[in-house]
Amino acid sequence: MTTADWDFSGSNWSLDTTYYVSSPSSLAITPTASYTSLTGFIKTSVVPNSKVREGRYITQFRVCGLAMNVTHLKFFFRYQDANNYYLVDIYQVTSPGGKIEVVRMLDGVRTVLGGADDPNWPRWLCWAVGGWDAVRITWTEDAIGRLVIKVEKLVNATWTAVADVIDPNNYWASVGGRVGWFIDSYNNSTTNLDDGEIWGYF
Repeated sequence: MTTADWDFSGSNWSLDTTYYVSSPSSLAITPTASYTSLTGFIKTSVVPNSKVREGRYITQFRVCGLAMNVTHLKFFFRYQDANNYYLVDIYQVTSPGGKIEVVRMLDGVRTVLGGADDPNWPRWLCWAVGGWDAVRITWTEDAIGRLVIKVEKLVNATWTAVADVIDPNNYWASVGGRVGWFIDSYNNSTTNLDDGEIWGYF
């Protein structure tokens, strides 16, 4: 994927040629103030909604904004509009450590379906050697029609479960929806994403 494949909420981003996982660059929020945020959704011409009724999103991230409980990485799927979608919300509660919530937004009502507290992940240590973390989010339908959401982290080259959540309501199963992310940054620090992958039925 390239930056041309995404719809961004603003212009406060750049290609970072200093910090990246895969050459030559990563996507970075450009710090413009004490707080900066950016949302990106893959264009439907690149990934049609119907192709990700079930799917998977993988990315590596590097977060420098060390602001407890307010530095967020949010990963959207089956996104319909601002009031209807699923997301995985990862935010900092310790360093290292994070809170992971799997959320359904339905008609503007936010419901936490499940999640986990992880004392060791993410590390939030962007200044450290190898300071990148990776997340894999998978949404599938089981044999009795429930939505199964799995969140995994990459540890020593092995995907390890963080949270497994089931939503028996399985909203928007027949139409899918957009895939995207929200990242923010505090204290004039930079947040990076790299090596993003979107899997579906193409």
